Amino acid sequence: MSPADRLRRAGAGILLLARLSPVDRKTVLRAWTDLLVCRVKVSFPQATATRAFDDSGRKAAAAAVDHLLGLFGEAAATCVHGTRCLPRSLALQRFLRRYGAQARLRLGMRKTGAGWTGHAWLEREGRVVGDSEDFVRQFVPFRETA
Repeated sequence: MSPADRLRRAGAGILLLARLSPVDRKTVLRAWTDLLVCRVKVSFPQATATRAFDDSGRKAAAAAVDHLLGLFGEAAATCVHGTRCLPRSLALQRFLRRYGAQARLRLGMRKTGAGWTGHAWLEREGRVVGDSEDFVRQFVPFRETA
């Protein structure tokens, strides 16, 4: 991501925070934190603790999941360091768990002209969340073993 893109995202993030309620502003700040933490954990796994990406069970579900997904999507779109699918999915999973909502991480592959590409996404109650369902359908999910 270029410095100009980072600056554009930072400006969009400031505008986003300015138009939100105080509660939603705090929620977006938590989403940005989760995005950064999970990006670091994926980029530098040797420097992080071995515990799972999990803060579950600490708070009850107080907000509608669709509202949380919308706020997280806006936070991801304005996150200055950008987001790749695995750290974004891990961050969204962590974010939802903070509010008492569970989602399953899924990984899949697809054949391309040059080889294979992978993708990570979340599913909740049998549907794709935080990602394009049409895009996810292009990937064959790995079989669950446990």
